[in-house]
Amino acid sequence: MKTGNGYVLMLVIAFFFSALASCNRYAPDGPAAAALEFSEYFAEGDVEKAAEMVQGYHSLPHTEQHQLTMFMTQVRLEMRQYGGIESFQIMEEEIYDDGERAYVKIKTTYGNGDTEINTEAMVKTPQGWKMALYASDKQ
Repeated sequence: MKTGNGYVLMLVIAFFFSALASCNRYAPDGPAAAALEFSEYFAEGDVEKAAEMVQGYHSLPHTEQHQLTMFMTQVRLEMRQYGGIESFQIMEEEIYDDGERAYVKIKTTYGNGDTEINTEAMVKTPQGWKMALYASDKQ
């Protein structure tokens, strides 16, 4: 038989896990999580891993893969003038009715305090959500 304290403890544990689950309202394998993962790889300078999260990257010729990673490296270097990247925050996620496309709005905060909001197009592939090669129609 459980005591009154046992029930209280169970309620506290249940509340803790519900609060924890509500902190992240996006699915861990959804487009927002993938966009955030891409952004974090990019910010950390792991442009190879970031590039692998772009739709069709592995089917590109080696020279085009190299061009993509060099472009990402150049963009990262240019961001130094803003103090680098401080943080990312998912502002919005919308999965289209077909379940295969989505867009994610990401707020980037730079080291100098400036912020920028970008809308990233995402596409669902057999390997999970990837950054789409097409431009998002959302602004």
